[in-house]
Amino acid sequence: MTQETPPTPSDLSDRFAVIIESLYRATARTVRDPMVAPLILLICARLRRITARFAALAARYAAGTLRPARPPQARTADPDPPPPRDPPPRDKLPRGYAWLIRLVPGAASYGSQLQYLLSQPEMAAMIAAVPRMATLLRPLCRALAAEPTPPLPPDPERPARPRPPRPPGPPRDKPDPRILRRAPPPDEPGISWVRWRGLWLPEPFRLKPA
Repeated sequence: MTQETPPTPSDLSDRFAVIIESLYRATARTVRDPMVAPLILLICARLRRITARFAALAARYAAGTLRPARPPQARTADPDPPPPRDPPPRDKLPRGYAWLIRLVPGAASYGSQLQYLLSQPEMAAMIAAVPRMATLLRPLCRALAAEPTPPLPPDPERPARPRPPRPPGPPRDKPDPRILRRAPPPDEPGISWVRWRGLWLPEPFRLKPA
């Protein structure tokens, strides 16, 4: 009895491409509906990018040219931050669980195929060695309700960047008498305070006698 040869990264990439290509065709058939046509075009473009990106990562993993992931480093506040830039436009696709199954008829079968492929030991080992694959596949698995075993590894957490201190505001000679105060106000010339229902209220237009 001959022992089966384990699939190579190229084989796994080809199997992944077949599943996504079938899903792409099933999705493209729904473009005839004018109500969802713009969304379907965005989904098809996203599926093409996922296939190309996965194939590139698998090829670099097989060739051993992937750079090791850098450990997250603490960010320091920039004393002179650059002016904010407008964020790049992103595809506005749904993010709910199994949203692609509800939109595309027959997408559930491709979700099952994807779940089976990602649960293979060789595929799980490759994804564990290339964290960017998990980042790439996680939205697709959520859209197709695919839950591989073992689950996809989580993204590495990055420490939050500390916010720069706020510049001090202009000094005030005295607090605004129109603000309600819960604590007893200090003695201020020209302002009378009245306690009402647990609050200190200024008496407008009433000055202390000289």
